[in-house]
Amino acid sequence: MFPAIYNGDYEKLVLMTCRQVGKSTTLANYCIIDSITRQYFATYYISPSQETTQKFSVDRLSATVEGSPLIKEHFTDGKVSDRVLSREFARTNSKIFLSYASDNADRCRGPSVNRVLFDEVQDMLLDTVAPVVLECYREQDEQYEMYCGTPKTMENGIQHLWVASTQSEWLIKCDACGKHNAIRSEKSMGVDGPICLHAGCSAYLNPRHGFWYDVNPKA
Repeated sequence: MFPAIYNGDYEKLVLMTCRQVGKSTTLANYCIIDSITRQYFATYYISPSQETTQKFSVDRLSATVEGSPLIKEHFTDGKVSDRVLSREFARTNSKIFLSYASDNADRCRGPSVNRVLFDEVQDMLLDTVAPVVLECYREQDEQYEMYCGTPKTMENGIQHLWVASTQSEWLIKCDACGKHNAIRSEKSMGVDGPICLHAGCSAYLNPRHGFWYDVNPKA
């Protein structure tokens, strides 16, 4: 399911998913790919807490950069910034800024950026945080927004973003009955993997046989 996420040049992207499907890894990859392929491109990562931001910086960004011989050789050196809350890349002069805000975004003012990434937005007061952070890219020709999270209730910021989006879901065709399934709850999980929920089937599904379907295509 990931090629469409990475290959699409979306001005606004919402990823509303369950836990442990690679949201943070995807955000880190977006940060790094933009930084090594674009000159003077600036990315801003925001999470609800200092702990989450620091963990993302160390466990996702730094780990990916350090684990790539290509990036280490060509895009890092001792002259560029490599701190928990800011990282710069050699050759491209692109930067990644990191901060945190749950209900007050005053600390997030200042940087001039091209892409803003909001992580764990279900724990943010988005109506208060987002307007302040988005001012950081108002003067840029390239402007991108990404929102990621796992909703805990039906009444939070990411749910409202989802309702306003194309609501693209990964549908999986059942090899047994030929019907399509969207994995939306634990009811779809069998002992060894996802199962078909259509009456009388319960066959196992192969997620690799899925495709993106826009429930709200005109959004």
